[in-house]
Amino acid sequence: MKGTVVSTWIRTCRDLYGNDQIRKSLKAVNWPEDIVFSPLDDVEDEKIFKFIGVIANNVGTPINELWRIIGENNLNKFAEDYPVFFKRVDLYRFLNSLNFVHAIIMKKIRGAKPPIMEIKQISEKGINLTYRSDRELFDYFLGLLGGSVKFFGEKVKIEEVGRDKGKLTVYIEFEKNIHLNKKYLISRTLSNFGFKSLELKIGVPIFIVITLIGLPMVGLLKGVLMGGVAGLISGFISNIVVKPLNDIIENIENNNFEAIDTSISTNDKLERIYAGISKLKNSISEDLTSANLTLNELSVFTQSMYKTTENMKKATQEISTSSEQVLELAERQEVSTEELVNQTNENIEALKDLVVLQDKNKNILDKSVDKIKESYLNVDKSNEAIRETLSSFMNVKERGQSLQRKADDITNIVSLVSGISDQTNLLALNASIEAARAGEQGRGFAVVAEEVRKLAEQSQQAVKDINDNLSYFANEINTLVSSIENQYTFLEVEASNLEKVRTVSSEANDLIKIVSNETNEAINKLNKEVTSVSDMSKNIDLLAAIAAENAASSQLVNQNVEEFTKSIQEMLITLGKVRDVGENFVTDVD
Repeated sequence: MKGTVVSTWIRTCRDLYGNDQIRKSLKAVNWPEDIVFSPLDDVEDEKIFKFIGVIANNVGTPINELWRIIGENNLNKFAEDYPVFFKRVDLYRFLNSLNFVHAIIMKKIRGAKPPIMEIKQISEKGINLTYRSDRELFDYFLGLLGGSVKFFGEKVKIEEVGRDKGKLTVYIEFEKNIHLNKKYLISRTLSNFGFKSLELKIGVPIFIVITLIGLPMVGLLKGVLMGGVAGLISGFISNIVVKPLNDIIENIENNNFEAIDTSISTNDKLERIYAGISKLKNSISEDLTSANLTLNELSVFTQSMYKTTENMKKATQEISTSSEQVLELAERQEVSTEELVNQTNENIEALKDLVVLQDKNKNILDKSVDKIKESYLNVDKSNEAIRETLSSFMNVKERGQSLQRKADDITNIVSLVSGISDQTNLLALNASIEAARAGEQGRGFAVVAEEVRKLAEQSQQAVKDINDNLSYFANEINTLVSSIENQYTFLEVEASNLEKVRTVSSEANDLIKIVSNETNEAINKLNKEVTSVSDMSKNIDLLAAIAAENAASSQLVNQNVEEFTKSIQEMLITLGKVRDVGENFVTDVD
């Protein structure tokens, strides 16, 4: 089965039952969904019959009924694809031309075996149409016949006469006469008697008429002689007169159309007939020339298309190579993008962990700042306390020094008392001496002098004790003052150091505050970076998805390019066949 018919069947079924049904049926016979048949493709009958059988089974229609439906609807598809064959004035002439069309197809398309249709007129309105087909698609033909009746809008009567192996005969009765036969009795009678040339048909009647007229006038012999002479003369003259017509007939029978280009001059109907035939010949010649030019243009176009398609094939092969490279790059990009996504996700997790750690460190740092601040306050309080202690120590030192001075004053007084005691003791001694000199008179004075001496000795002893105690007390005071001075000096140094510590602690507190603020800013920036990296990760995920889509698209493009390359190869084969057909047409027209 040729691809043209199969393609039309599939289109018709698609219009009738939809794409889904056709896809299922195509899949059942292992045909791709987008299959395209060229006019010169040979399709296995078994597959197309199986295809139609699957559709019939799926839609629940008997297969013979489906063939009729396809045939009836196919007629409209054929009318769309081949409108030139449907420009006939009525159904009879359309059917009568199909056998001629099929004969041309058999001649032009190698391997084509279209059905044969034989028309036999059996009445003025009726014919017997015999349809011969090895495939015996009789129901399909009846569907086509029904579609033709609807297309031409005629009222006809169709009856199936009989079926035989490879043959179907139907009777068709039209509403109008299909053939008008004009009959010319005299001319037909002469032809039946063997007088078929125009000269004889003119000469014989004249011979008979003159003979019949001459018989009563001149007798039988002379009448026959007159009729014979008149017949010969009329036949001779008729031969001369109709010679142009004989030339035309001879040229037509010999296909010598070039001779018809000449003109004749008879100034009668023959000249008009000759001119009409010449005009008709010129019209046919113009149509043939136009057809020849069209076929030549088609041949040139086909050659150009063939070369262009070859170039397209080369370009497609290059594109296929590039597509494979793009596919490989796309796959690499997909893998790299996936690795980048994984690495980015790991970095994001690490950044999040770092943010958490920094946040903990920030909290620890804030606590440290609070403790340092508290320590600073405590140091400041200690410093103030030490300052107060230093002030107290200074007061104690000054009081100790004052006591030392008082002790020195007391020592001086005691020294004075000691001197007085010594003087008193000396005076007592002198008084004793004077009392001894005075004898009895001085005894009372001697007792007083003795008491004064004892008192002086006691005073000296008291002065000695006081001096010893004052000396010990003064030494203790000196020791205490020295110790206080040492403690004061130590406290003063420690206070100075503590002041330095307070200053350093204050500076450290300020620095830690700065570090804390900067850490907070760093954490905020880090959070922003984490957000930014997360957004970037989303973009990378999107990029990964796009890369995956690109890889899939590249793979699809690669497959499409391969299919396109196959299609171009098939197109080259088809164009080669079309080129051969076009060249055959050009040869036939020439």
